[in-house]
Amino acid sequence: MTADPLPTEVAATLSTWQHLDDLVDEIAVLAQSDASPREFWSRLLDRTIHALAAVGGAVWMRRGDGSFDLECQQRLDAAPWIAAGAQRRRHGQLIAHVANSGLALSLPPHSSANASGAMNSGDLDNASEFLLLLAPSKAEHDSFAVIEICQRPAELPTAAAGYLRLMSVVGELAADYQQRRQLKEFRDRAQSWRRYENFTQAVHSGLDLKAAAYTVANDGRALIGSDRVSVTWKHGRSARVIATSGVDTVDRRAASVKLLERLTQAVLAIDEPLWYPDASGLLPPQIEQALDAYLDESHARRVTIIPLRQPRSAEDLRAEAAQGAEASPLSATAQSSVGALIIEDFTPPTTDAQREQLISAITSHAAIALVNADNFQSVPLARVWRTLGLARGLTRGRGLLKTLLISGAIAAAVLALVFVRVDFTVEGRGELLPELRRDVFSPTDGVIEKILVSHGDPVTAGQTLLVLRRPQLDFEITRVTGEMQTARKRLDGLQATRLGGTNAATENREQFHQRSAEEEEVKELLKSLDKQMTLLNQQAEELTIRSPIAGQVLTWDVSQLLESRPVERGQGLLRVADTAGPWELQLRVPDDNIGFILEQRNATTDGVEISFLLATDPDQTHVARIRDVALNTDTIDETGPQVLLTATLDRADIPRLRPGADVIAKAHCGRRSLGFVLLHDIYNSLQTRLFF
Repeated sequence: MTADPLPTEVAATLSTWQHLDDLVDEIAVLAQSDASPREFWSRLLDRTIHALAAVGGAVWMRRGDGSFDLECQQRLDAAPWIAAGAQRRRHGQLIAHVANSGLALSLPPHSSANASGAMNSGDLDNASEFLLLLAPSKAEHDSFAVIEICQRPAELPTAAAGYLRLMSVVGELAADYQQRRQLKEFRDRAQSWRRYENFTQAVHSGLDLKAAAYTVANDGRALIGSDRVSVTWKHGRSARVIATSGVDTVDRRAASVKLLERLTQAVLAIDEPLWYPDASGLLPPQIEQALDAYLDESHARRVTIIPLRQPRSAEDLRAEAAQGAEASPLSATAQSSVGALIIEDFTPPTTDAQREQLISAITSHAAIALVNADNFQSVPLARVWRTLGLARGLTRGRGLLKTLLISGAIAAAVLALVFVRVDFTVEGRGELLPELRRDVFSPTDGVIEKILVSHGDPVTAGQTLLVLRRPQLDFEITRVTGEMQTARKRLDGLQATRLGGTNAATENREQFHQRSAEEEEVKELLKSLDKQMTLLNQQAEELTIRSPIAGQVLTWDVSQLLESRPVERGQGLLRVADTAGPWELQLRVPDDNIGFILEQRNATTDGVEISFLLATDPDQTHVARIRDVALNTDTIDETGPQVLLTATLDRADIPRLRPGADVIAKAHCGRRSLGFVLLHDIYNSLQTRLFF
């Protein structure tokens, strides 16, 4: 079983109401959006006209003087009451009546109504051929807008009533949008003025010109909502950029900074604000050229330069107030410019009345704060007087007792630093070593063949420690020995021939002389070979390395260090020291402190006393006296310039002597004031780094 279909008229009615419900929902969503007023009214008017299948419509907004101006319209360009004239004024009376009554009104074509809304030939008329539907939009009991729809004449009276109900709903939704927008504006304005209050407190909180300028630039940029804010200050006839938002320091050598200073100087010359692009076609040539050059460099879309004027005196302000004029710290009549505030934006320019008000307020406070800071800094010894002023609170009430106690403590500390004398010492580090010690070096090139001692072995003077081998030397000895044997055999043969031959009288004289010459030649060869052998034997003797002194081998793990190792002439191999004899300290003292030791050394005949600790026995303090101070300064490791010195000690005071033991020593350099002892390093640093 199926339901009967709805009649055609009923189905059309249901479709129409569904369409109107969709319109109401869409406008409700639009009223909750963040659309701009122009966008909201245009879309609301468009959707209402489309939903009612109307001819056109308009929105009229109340202005500050109570009159209504056309906000937007659609499809009514030819309507006579849209253009200015008598019909516009007469139509305005109708709009004002609807707004004041707060009730929607429908006016058939070519009809009129009196003030009560009754249809007659009164002052409120509709001279068009359309049915006029007018609905007010109220916020806080006052109508701020009237929505007007031009509809085709309705055939049924009930249709006009339905139109009016829909218009009333649209007006209420528009009122919701207006209330939300006003509430948002109030919140934004309250937040903006809170930021403005924080800005004024910050900019007037100090008397430092550069700090105040950076406060104006950075906090002002955030308050205005611009992309960059700069502050220039006049120095003679020139203008210098002293602060730019977003940077810690201004590079005055940059091309953009130079061009900005040139532009600001040109603006300050005429002493009038520059609003670009609002006044781009009315600029003097010198400003236009400087502006074009700067825009080419910075690519800013909007530039505003406001001169910062000298604040007026209190007497001038009181005089203006007595005359009924508006009292303002800055007056346009007025004072000379001391700088400029530059506001830049890199987005397309927009018009914002509140933004202009904030710029004006910021400019006023910036001028006052910067002028006060500049005047303060121009006072001689301004920072000293300011410090004394801050200290004034320390001498009042309960603060006086605290100030006296603190001052007394400081005075006592200063007196102690000057008059209390304590021992002054210079610290050094070094090692404990036997006084008689020798390093054993390789006398020639070779390879270690034999190692005859170990770490800690006692040795006597001349005892063999190492034996080297040099294959080339062995080869030379063998070669010379063979040549000597060959030469001797040849000499023996020549001598035997000469002695066992025929009588010299009968022998051929030439052969005799030849054998004699050969014999002499061989003898000379033997002499040369003998000298070569002597030299080779001396070199072979050098391959045996002997101890230069009696003592003990200090080199650790000799076998691991030298076994079968090739060595070169002059290379250090072993260290031998007389551990049973006297010992000494070898210290390193920083070069900047050696002067105190030399001064004390010249002042005493007993030598400078040293107290030292052994790293192996830090509980016991030992005493030594400086014996020698090196004449030169060396850079050892990475500790900087240092001077070597040696000190003698009594070995009986140290039960466990270990060569190379680490030593921390302090050289006693007399008695000095406590302040000198504690602060002499700082004083030396200041002398060399600041005062030199």
